[in-house]
Amino acid sequence: MKNLIYVLGLVFIFSSCAPFQVATLFDEPQKTAPPESIGNFYGLSIMDDELNGDFWHEENTECCKVERVQGVGEVGEYAIRVTWDKDKGVCDWIGMGWGWNGWMAKDMQAIVDSAALSFKVKPVKGEFGNLPIAVSFEDYSEKGAWLGFNPNCVVKEKSLNGWTHIEMPMSEFNWREQGANPANLKQLIMQLEATGDFYFDDIKIVPRVGGFKKRINSKYFENSVVNIGSILEEKEWNNASTINLDGNTIKIFASNNSLYLAGTITDKTPLENSKLGNELWDGDAIEVCMRSTPGNKTGSVRLSSVDIHAIFSMSANPKSWIYNKGEVLNNYNLATSKTSTGYSFELEIPLAEFGVENLFLEQVYAFEIAIDEGNNQGRKSQVRWNAVNNPDFYTNPSVWGEIVFLKQNEDLSNL
Repeated sequence: MKNLIYVLGLVFIFSSCAPFQVATLFDEPQKTAPPESIGNFYGLSIMDDELNGDFWHEENTECCKVERVQGVGEVGEYAIRVTWDKDKGVCDWIGMGWGWNGWMAKDMQAIVDSAALSFKVKPVKGEFGNLPIAVSFEDYSEKGAWLGFNPNCVVKEKSLNGWTHIEMPMSEFNWREQGANPANLKQLIMQLEATGDFYFDDIKIVPRVGGFKKRINSKYFENSVVNIGSILEEKEWNNASTINLDGNTIKIFASNNSLYLAGTITDKTPLENSKLGNELWDGDAIEVCMRSTPGNKTGSVRLSSVDIHAIFSMSANPKSWIYNKGEVLNNYNLATSKTSTGYSFELEIPLAEFGVENLFLEQVYAFEIAIDEGNNQGRKSQVRWNAVNNPDFYTNPSVWGEIVFLKQNEDLSNL
């Protein structure tokens, strides 16, 4: 018994000399980066290096051949080579598809205006000229929104090493016309037309604001009343959306009654404009264009729309002119002030002047803005937002950009 007590004592002495360590009940979890997402949608990858049960294609080899090829991938080691010939007349329809994410239903409704389908293609021989395909996002009721390839889909600045970078904006697909539901998507389908022999790689969903045109998501402040004349001092301007126009910043927002714009413009000869009527743009001026009927409004049908192209002279004696109507616009408020580098302005235009009786939120309106610089010595220049160098700028709303109005509490960070 004495020996046991002696041994236990030695154990206590030696153990008391060991460094003291704090024990925890749970190990701290390793810090890992959150999965990539757009908004709350995480199923971004459609095809990279692997072909699994999510993929299918036309199996008649007289019409179409698909093979996984090693050593040619633009991203990773593998790509798929697709060779097809519809002109033979053997197959009435040729295509392939991906039910990515294990064929689970995919809710992409919230990112239709802020995402695009992206992929890389490379011709097996020669240089890229055309891609005869149409693409569909099909829902679980077998309705699909479609978009055919066109030159607007090519992202030139991202096309490298013989690979052409394609982006097809989600907002350009004909969801409304086809009755397709982006909240319950089943698969991505590529319909193959004519003939082709291409490598495909890195098919995924990527962030992209709007479609092929420039788009601004403008905030909407219900029942807002802004004091025009106290340049940029109202609180609404602090939360307004912005357009960058050749280094000039234009702020914009709307209330239920008016459209508000303000900006600081660089101009060596500020506030000089002695012109009238359709010649107002020959001097310092701001041009604001808007189409009254939103482009994809669902529900009630309106039989007509109004296209207004209004010009406002930036001068000591402001004037206005509706270019496409040939008449003066009287109902507006404009204030200007010289700055050290040019001038600033603040402008209120009642929505009724654009033919807008009710402003539909979350709908797409045609919208364009331009800055004119000129003086009494005849020097002039013009900077446009979307319709750059387009001769139809004054007469054709289809070349304008787009604007969407969202409530002030909407989160615009992902749009």
